[in-house]
Amino acid sequence: HRLTVHVRRLGNWTAALYDYVAPPGTAPPPGGPRFYRRRVLPPHASRTIVGLPVHLDGPYGTPSSALLQCRHAVMIGAGIGVTPFASLLQSIHLRRSGGASDVVEKVHFIWLSRDQYAFEWFTELLSQLEAEDSAGLFDIHIYLTGARSDMTGGTLDLARAMLYDHTLSDVVTGLRARTRFGRPDFDALLGQFAATPGLPAPEVFLCGPAGLARAVGRICASHELRFHRERF
Repeated sequence: HRLTVHVRRLGNWTAALYDYVAPPGTAPPPGGPRFYRRRVLPPHASRTIVGLPVHLDGPYGTPSSALLQCRHAVMIGAGIGVTPFASLLQSIHLRRSGGASDVVEKVHFIWLSRDQYAFEWFTELLSQLEAEDSAGLFDIHIYLTGARSDMTGGTLDLARAMLYDHTLSDVVTGLRARTRFGRPDFDALLGQFAATPGLPAPEVFLCGPAGLARAVGRICASHELRFHRERF
C-alpha cells in the first residue's frame, strides 16, 4: 500500500516540514519562502522507519464526496483550495484505470492561482491525467490570475500561441491545457458545460475564498445548477 500526502510549503510549519524530509543538499525550489533556510538533518530524518504506527481519522462526509456520484461535474479550485480536488482527481483516474465502472463521465477542472510557481506541485498529476485520458474524461482549465501586465499583450500572446502550436505544451505549466491569464468568465464557462450534449447538467464543486463562492453560487443559480462549496 502507498500513501501520498500533498503539502504546500506555505508558512513556517510547512516550509520546515519540507526542510526536514528533503534529501540532503536539495536546493529550495523556485518560489520558496524568503525565510527558507537549509538546516542539517537529524540522523533519524534520513532513516527508513519500519513498523511506525500511523493513525488515520476519517474520512468524514464533505460536499466534494458527492462528486463521485455525479455523471457530470465541475471542480473549481482557487489557490490552496485545489487541495481537496487533487485526491479526487487521482481517485477517479485510478478507479477508471483499474476498470471500475464509475458513475462519473465528464469532469471539468478549473484551477485559479495568483502565482505560477503554485502550479508546480500539482502539474505532475495533471500531466499524467492528460497522457492517460484516452476517453476524454477530464477537461482542464488553468488560470493565472496574478499575471503581471508585462506577461500579457499582443506580441507575447502571439509568441505563446506559436510556441504552443509547435510544442503542444503550455509554456507556463508544460501541460497540453493552455494557461489563460486573468479571471475566468464563469457565466460563459458554466453555460457551455451545461450545454454539453449527451450529459445532464453538471453539478459544481468549489473550494476557494468566500467572495468567489458567492459569485459562482449566484451564477449556478441563474443556470439552475447544483452548487456545493468545500471549506478547506
